[in-house]
Formats: sequence, structure tokens, C-alpha cells
Amino acid sequence: MKITTKKIFIILMMLFMLGYASYSNIIARATNSLSRYILLGGILLFAMIANSDKNLLLKIPSKVPPYMLCWLLMGIFALSGFARVKFGSLQIVICILFAFVSGSNDKWVDTALQIAKFLLFVFVFFTFFFFVFPRLYSIVTGFYGFIPDGTSRGAYPYRAGIASHYSINALNISILLVIVAVKYISDNGITLKVHKESAFDFILMMLSFVALLMTAKRGVLVWSILAIGIFYILLNKGKVGNIVKILLIAFALLGVLTILAENSQIIARVFDRFRVVGTSEDNSSAQRVAMWKLALSYFKQSPLFGTGFWTYRGFYSENLSAEYSVNGKHTSIDAHNVYIQVLCETGIVGFVIYILAIGFLLYRTIVLLWSSENNPKARQYLSLSLALQLFYILYSFSGNCFYDMTFFYYALAMGITYSVETRMKNESRQSKLSASRSTIRELYHSDDMNETVREKIL
Repeated sequence: MKITTKKIFIILMMLFMLGYASYSNIIARATNSLSRYILLGGILLFAMIANSDKNLLLKIPSKVPPYMLCWLLMGIFALSGFARVKFGSLQIVICILFAFVSGSNDKWVDTALQIAKFLLFVFVFFTFFFFVFPRLYSIVTGFYGFIPDGTSRGAYPYRAGIASHYSINALNISILLVIVAVKYISDNGITLKVHKESAFDFILMMLSFVALLMTAKRGVLVWSILAIGIFYILLNKGKVGNIVKILLIAFALLGVLTILAENSQIIARVFDRFRVVGTSEDNSSAQRVAMWKLALSYFKQSPLFGTGFWTYRGFYSENLSAEYSVNGKHTSIDAHNVYIQVLCETGIVGFVIYILAIGFLLYRTIVLLWSSENNPKARQYLSLSLALQLFYILYSFSGNCFYDMTFFYYALAMGITYSVETRMKNESRQSKLSASRSTIRELYHSDDMNETVREKIL
């Protein structure tokens, strides 16, 4: 990869973006407020420079698509909660603006994806590394000053890897799985026959899947697999044969994992986590139901415009933290269902805008994907954007995607679709202009055109 000035800024953009997304909680402990402003601002600044042209640092399109308008409105909702959670509000706004400034062209996407794959693979690598060398995990705990959650007090260090929480490790691995699986499927379809040029993606896909199983994080495992499956069905326009193929592969994979679970503690642990869902053994299920009921109860008090952005955390602290917090931890958390929390905090008005934002973007991505059969590069980009959107939409039913690091990856998908749409519109406009010029040229040289008309054209 030839390094140019533009690519350097794209690399810096992705380093700041994924670094902040993965370590924002650690950055909050280790730095002052000014440093965090600089890091967040750096994402936007580097994105602007990476997408600037010779004359303008920021090129604003003449026509902004509906999904970007809706997301800009959601940014206003986020800013309304600045006094409550300032960096959370800024995080959302920066992500939306990142997508907005990235829409001028798609030249940044290739480099950005390569950097993302490299940075996300680090989490896969250290998941395996601490499985093999668990004693070295003391370096990580010494650096953080605490034992990351999800490791059973350090007994299973590989679940969190070098992340500060096993959920963060699992999310990053799942995003890598989606990226490489989409690339592999786009090039080869669903097949185990590996072509030489796709061998690296296949190996990376398998490693990511195994590492994700090792984290024992059931939510992102299910949502990432579902996102990949639905993407494949939509890629092929919902043909029945492909739906059947996906179902057969799912049953076959489940069967293989069931057999392996008898001899693998790691896979058996994953099955155990699914087995206890909804039972008294699974405290998280009961907690989620309680959180959803709490959010809906406050929504009823202010149904039109909601209770205010970020207010749910206060409601949880007042009503549920005493029952569900462990050793004083997690006393102020989100609802673990984005749709219910958005409804609670922004009311019907904000909820409708939010649904339109994700709906318009998803619809436009699918339309562009289906019309890009003769444009392999655009098709590859849109495929990835579609899969990342599906992951975000599905994970929002059980996670806090709009309010946490997951929104950075959704913003990446948003920026990809917006940039491809801009590119395709420009190409279509240029094609029509060329066709018009060609028609005029033909008429000019035709015998049917008199000299008076020729002079007017000149």
C-alpha cells in the first residue's frame, strides 16, 4: 500500500476512532477533559482532511439524503443531554458528523477498512494469546489497575483479552468477523472451497469466529451470525434457495458445535449461557426485563418529547441499582434496548426520527446494492455497510448500541453508504452529461441541422 498524505490522515482517523471506541473508559481515567476533547475532535478533523479537495476542507453536497438529515436531528437530541453526559453526547455527534464529512467521496474506504481489520485483529490475537499464556495476564491487570469484567476474577483472561471488559473484546471481534465474512461471501458465496486469493479472509474469518466463541458473549455471537445470514439473503434479493441454504448451514453449524461441546469446555460454556436464559440462574435476563419496564413507565409520564436525553441512567440509579448493582458497580447504566430507551428519553417525536434514520439508511443501502451489480467495488462497500447496519439494528434489541462504542461502527457504515451514493450520483450525472454532449455533437454534424442553428450552438 503506497503511503500518501491522504492515507496518513485516514490512518490517523481510524486510530483515533477505533482507539477511542475501544478504550474510552480507560482514556477517561488516564486523561483530563481537554485530552478527550482533542481525541474526539481529532476523529472529525482527520476525516475532513482525508476527504478534502484542493480548494475546500469540507465539501457539503448540494442535496443531503433523508437518512443524514434524520441523523443530524438525532445529533440535536444528543446535544440536549450535554449537561448530563457531555462526552457521551459529543461521541454521538462526532460519529454523525464523521459520516457527514465522509460522504464527499469513497476514496477513504479501502484504507480505512485495511486499518480497521489490522486493529481489530489485535483483539483476536490476544484472546488466543492469553488462552495459551494465562499467567501473563497480570501485565494487563497491572496496567488497568483492576481485573476486567467477564474473566471470572481473572480465571479466564482470554475472554477479555487486552480489552477492559469482555463485552468490548467480543464486540470488536464480532465486527472483524462481519467485515471478513462479508468480504469472503461477496467474493465466493457460501462455500468451503477456498480460492487462493480468498484464503487469508477465510482463515481470518475462522479465527474470529473461534475467538468470539471463546469470549462466551452470547449476544454479539447471535447478532453477528444473524447479520451475516440476512446480508447474504438480501445480497441475493431474497431468493428462496439462498434462504434454505442459510438455514441448512445454521443447523449444520449448531450440530457440529453441539458435538464439540462434549469435549470442549469453551464451547460447553457458550451453550450453558444460552441454556440459562430466562431462568433463575441468569440474573441478566431478569435485570433487562426490569430495566425495560422502568423505561416504559417513565415514557408514559412524558410520551411526546420524552424525559430528556441520558435521563434513563438516573432512573436506573434511583430505582434498580440497589437491587442489581454488584459491589457498588454499574449503578448508572443504560436500558440494554436502544429502541425502548430512545422512546423513553426522546418520546414519540425522537423515536420516529430515530426509526426513520436507521430505516432510510438501510433502505437506501439495499437499493444501491441491488443497482451496483456492474460495479464490484461499490458492491463490496455497500455489502459491508449493509451487514454492519444489520448487526447494529439487531444488537440494539439487547444492547446499548446508540449510547456506546457500537455507534462508531454504525457511523462507519453510514459514511460508507453516503460516500458510495455520492460517487454513484456523480458518475450518473457525468454519464448523462456525456450522453447529452454526444447527442449535440451528432446533431451538429448531421445534415438535418441548418447553419442558423449551428451558429446558435457555437
